[in-house]
Amino acid sequence: MTTFVSRSAAWSILFLLFYGVIGASYTLAEESAGILEPGTTQYPNGGMRRMDAISFKTGDGNPWCALMDPLDGHIYFGTNNQNPGKVVKIKVGTADTLHQYVETKSLNGFNSDYFKGGAIDPDHGFAYFGSSMKTPGHVVRVRLDFNYAPALEEITLQDVGYPRVGLIHKQEGYLYFAADNTSSATGGRVVKIDIHPTRTFKQVQRITLPSGENSVQSGVLDEINNCAYFGNASGRVIKVNLGTGESGLEREGALAIGSENLRCALIDAQRGYLYFGSYVANTPGKVYKLSCAGTGMPILKNTLTLNTGENGLWGAIIDTDANRAWFGSYSNPAYIVKVDLGEGDAAPLRLGSLALTPNTEKQVLSAAGDLHNGYGYFATQPSGIPPAIVRVSLSQKSYIKGTRVALSEAADIHSMSFYSHKASGNVRLAIYSDTTPPSLLWQSNPVANTMSEDWLTVPIANGSPSSIALEEKEYFLAWQVDSNADVPSYQSCTLGDGFLIPYQWEDFPQSLSDKNAPVSTTEAWSIYLNYGDLPEGEAPTEGEVPSEGEAPSEGEAPSEGETPTEGEMPSEGEAPAEGEAPSEGETSGEGEAPSEGETPTEGEVPSEGEAPTEGEAPSEGEDEFALLYTGSNPIRSATGSRVEIKIHPVNPSGQVVYQWYKIVNDHDFQLLEGMDTSILRFDPVEEEHEGKYCCIGVDEEGSAQSPTIVLQILSSLPVSGTLILCAIAVFCSVFFFIRSTAQTSVPGTKTQ
Repeated sequence: MTTFVSRSAAWSILFLLFYGVIGASYTLAEESAGILEPGTTQYPNGGMRRMDAISFKTGDGNPWCALMDPLDGHIYFGTNNQNPGKVVKIKVGTADTLHQYVETKSLNGFNSDYFKGGAIDPDHGFAYFGSSMKTPGHVVRVRLDFNYAPALEEITLQDVGYPRVGLIHKQEGYLYFAADNTSSATGGRVVKIDIHPTRTFKQVQRITLPSGENSVQSGVLDEINNCAYFGNASGRVIKVNLGTGESGLEREGALAIGSENLRCALIDAQRGYLYFGSYVANTPGKVYKLSCAGTGMPILKNTLTLNTGENGLWGAIIDTDANRAWFGSYSNPAYIVKVDLGEGDAAPLRLGSLALTPNTEKQVLSAAGDLHNGYGYFATQPSGIPPAIVRVSLSQKSYIKGTRVALSEAADIHSMSFYSHKASGNVRLAIYSDTTPPSLLWQSNPVANTMSEDWLTVPIANGSPSSIALEEKEYFLAWQVDSNADVPSYQSCTLGDGFLIPYQWEDFPQSLSDKNAPVSTTEAWSIYLNYGDLPEGEAPTEGEVPSEGEAPSEGEAPSEGETPTEGEMPSEGEAPAEGEAPSEGETSGEGEAPSEGETPTEGEVPSEGEAPTEGEAPSEGEDEFALLYTGSNPIRSATGSRVEIKIHPVNPSGQVVYQWYKIVNDHDFQLLEGMDTSILRFDPVEEEHEGKYCCIGVDEEGSAQSPTIVLQILSSLPVSGTLILCAIAVFCSVFFFIRSTAQTSVPGTKTQ
């Protein structure tokens, strides 16, 4: 028996193969490579890392107070050395340089020793230290350049001993010291000192606090409300009005918030909150949060108790922009604890801690923050050896961090997406080769980060080079941020799939080698590449960036009664015909509430059934808010698969609020409940999901509408370009097989 093949059947099989593979693949959905799911801000150690440490010299004493000069990049430590008092000057470090010991100044010939407290006036080049071991007390003025021509100046305080807490009101030119006298019966003292450079350096006023308000340990100054808050050793917060000129210093009242020693204090005057850290030996520290806005007394709002071992809080740093604080513990080893201070009256939240080196880095005495570079300096008190000043990176700032991703096919990359948990500061993105050493392939310009709990997408055109095609390989996607806020989205990974490089905010290095050699980590980040192959010669879909020099076609008005075609915009102000959907970009009359189905006013998110407004397309070169869609349109997908439709905000002002709609009957806009991010996701997609969709985005200045995106449901899954080639190969094989059967006869049979 001889087998034969019907040519008509073969052609039928070939047609089905070709249609099922090629037809289903005619338009491909946007594809991505990287980590597409948001992670978390629960970073290892709260996002902190110990950088390095330097030691004092023998005989310098222990660093009881730390004064930061942000203008010149130096820290001045007052020590507990006696006869004479000493000030140690340290130069802050950079990403690739250690902080440096500059010199120690011994204040010989003055009544100066045991500098437990001080204050700094970098604008005029002076630091002030209180001599805390004598009565009467003394305050010494020291030039920041350590040049004593003219000579050092010192004043003797009248009826004030043990000056401990120093605060400066820069605008008024006055220094305030609160006393650390231990006699509860006599109460504490607060003294006002004139330090204005055009006036005489002298004490101008003093007040005595009531019994029980002695032993002041910490304090902060509120220039907005012209007052100061002091914490004492018995858990009281004392408010003092600073007055004007040489008078007006007055105690307003006190609030007992606990029984612990309030050893450190911070303030965010703009938000109207102050914070005290407590100290009790061998007891977890507490962070007290109080509201202090207005002229009344502060009110205790919330308390955070730290973990076991994080005992006694002595030194603290605050970043009011990021709404974060870092507390150093008086324990062995010392811990640096990162705290989210909370918005409004919300309780502070412990974000994580970093343990320093046992024995040699214990008992934090003081701290200073170099917030510009993202570092904190914590002064410790080891036993039997000189103190160590430990540098800690406070956040994800001052690093390049990268994640390894695999690109499964060669592709033209059109954008890069980075998940941001907090709209803060700026972001830079980059692509590096997975070679030794990694080489820079592309980097973005600095991008203002306006995204909170959403994806920040940067077109490749907004970087250098302005276009990039990548081979089927592995790459590293890298980023930088310039904020101490918790911006990037963390996920754990295998060692080597992530890297970090200490690095100051600037252009990415061309090669990750030498001082910029990467350190392998287990940290991955939510970041990915966006790409998609369009059939040769196909015009870009609506929302794509036109080729260089090409003007977008948006702006044409559709004919009356027509639904605007993709890419078209109706003429500004054109009214739709009765029963029509309002034209994109149209709004109701000024002051007039939109009727059902009308376009809402600018900035509104339309209710179900309303037609959302699409803002007028920006002219070429204008920086107007828009929603960009760079994927295929229409999208063809099979039931049961996963579909994501992603739009990208361009030039938003502040945070963007999203809402997705399904367009029914070409003019009714059906609100999709819960679809309020930049991604519309169907997992799995079903037949009822077929239709037209659009998204409305509202920022601080107005609104924008995405183009209409069509989703078509097929019986076959979309496939990649590789399978298209396979289909062509099958086509050729069947074709030649048919020809061969047509030309070959088997004896005793007929060829059909």
